[in-house]
Amino acid sequence: PKSYPKYKQALCRCRMIAPNKKPDLDNIVKCIFDALQGGDNGGYAFADDSQIVKLVAEKVYADEPFVEVTIDEL
Repeated sequence: PKSYPKYKQALCRCRMIAPNKKPDLDNIVKCIFDALQGGDNGGYAFADDSQIVKLVAEKVYADEPFVEVTIDEL
């Protein structure tokens, strides 16, 4: 956060301080699932989120907001 002093911002960038504010991680994941899910799988990553068998997710501080998604077929 911009309200943090510079030394604390540096600790956030080094992942020594974890974000504990909203949005909750589970809500972020739900939003991503909704965006990637399609009924007929035409142009979508998967037809239904029941197809997901493994998930690794984390929230980290960054200078610019971003979401990174990697999908591997098993």
